[in-house]
Amino acid sequence: MNNFDVSIFRWLNSWSRLSPLLEDIFLFLADNMGYLLLAVSLLGIFIIKKPTPRRLAGYLSFVAVSGLVSRFLVAEAVRYFWSRPRPFEVLEGVQQLLVHQGGGAFPSGHASFYFAVAGSLFFIDKRLGIFMSVGAFVLGAGRVVAGVHWPTDILGGAFFGYMTGFLIGFLGYQLMRKLDPDVITMNEKEL
Repeated sequence: MNNFDVSIFRWLNSWSRLSPLLEDIFLFLADNMGYLLLAVSLLGIFIIKKPTPRRLAGYLSFVAVSGLVSRFLVAEAVRYFWSRPRPFEVLEGVQQLLVHQGGGAFPSGHASFYFAVAGSLFFIDKRLGIFMSVGAFVLGAGRVVAGVHWPTDILGGAFFGYMTGFLIGFLGYQLMRKLDPDVITMNEKEL
């Protein structure tokens, strides 16, 4: 841990007990907001792209693969080589809103997953990618406020997530173009 991590963590974590209402909001952001982000993104795909069932399957496939590969392969591989304790394991007075087992803080698995989904959504529609990126950032900040991650855990998750999401999104986009040359993604109508 460096001074940046500790000072930003302390500042954000101090928000966790300002009021019972804020505590509930931060708990939602840290633990359940991801489900809402996925549901709104899926709805956005239907509204914006109006995909055929075949295209919808393609979109959902590369988005899901991006998130799962980032979370369960990339993040776990990094954790294998870099074991980092969570804030509540090494600092006194941490306000912990979520019960969480120790270890494996870097990179954040939640951030890795949701930023990978965001990266791959950019290949479907940039507005959806931006929406998910902002949501993933807020979710990550909520996990810092909740006392289970350092700020750099979220930044690391964003880095690995985006890299995975952009790579798999690009490959998925190329495969969809090869299988269905009429598919329009990445806002091509606007280009």
